[in-house]
Amino acid sequence: LRTEILLWSLLEHPNILPLIGITETETYMGISMVAPWCRNGNLSDYSKKQRNAYINRLQQLADIGSALTYLHNHVPTIIHGDLKCANVLVSDDGRPLLCDFGLATLRYNGATMSSALDSGSVRWMAIELISILDKPTINKETDIWAFAMLALELLTGDLPFSDKRNDMAV
Repeated sequence: LRTEILLWSLLEHPNILPLIGITETETYMGISMVAPWCRNGNLSDYSKKQRNAYINRLQQLADIGSALTYLHNHVPTIIHGDLKCANVLVSDDGRPLLCDFGLATLRYNGATMSSALDSGSVRWMAIELISILDKPTINKETDIWAFAMLALELLTGDLPFSDKRNDMAV
């Protein structure tokens, strides 16, 4: 959680959900992160309500691509690690806002800092990350693969590999 807070606090981009702050409570599992409320929900649900809005979807993809480029060009470099429509919230004015940096990786001068390297969403995960034999390397290219799966999901309305009933079959 501390890594996610650190990474998220470094970011300022119009298509990244801003971190307002953190709070600590005794009744709710310790530390919580505070961000703006997005009443439109996530991009997966929002796009299903916005039928036949392909121009809007192309703009949303361009905006998400802009946020991803920002992360990859940030110093230190940030790899999101879990791109999918469920991890993009939609602002009140319809802008996509990249969120959920729980699996993000920070790279600086060859050093890596990550909150998790062995998890993610299989349907959006680059093939090389699924290997059980090798320790996978999360990098810009694996984020770009996930972005392509996000685009597929957004444009078709279906999950990647929708013909597979469960993640193990992917």
